[in-house]
Amino acid sequence: MINADLSLGIPSSEDDVVQNLMSKGIIDSDVSNILIAMRRFRNIVVHRYGKIDDKIAFSLLENELEDFVLFNERIRAFLKSLVYL
Repeated sequence: MINADLSLGIPSSEDDVVQNLMSKGIIDSDVSNILIAMRRFRNIVVHRYGKIDDKIAFSLLENELEDFVLFNERIRAFLKSLVYL
């Protein structure tokens, strides 16, 4: 929604949306890399592009939830900055 509302560019792939957010300083490269990895893992799970190691999937769900928190914090900070413009 941010990509479209701010006219950051027409993405040709889901990775382009992440790249657009990073190029405009909305997220940093660390968050960008996390989002791309999360999206790729999601595609594996949803489309079954290979064998899924249940131990790895469970570990990600159990230990990597802070990635969502980090992304949420960055987006909230960006949205707050718009309020003051």
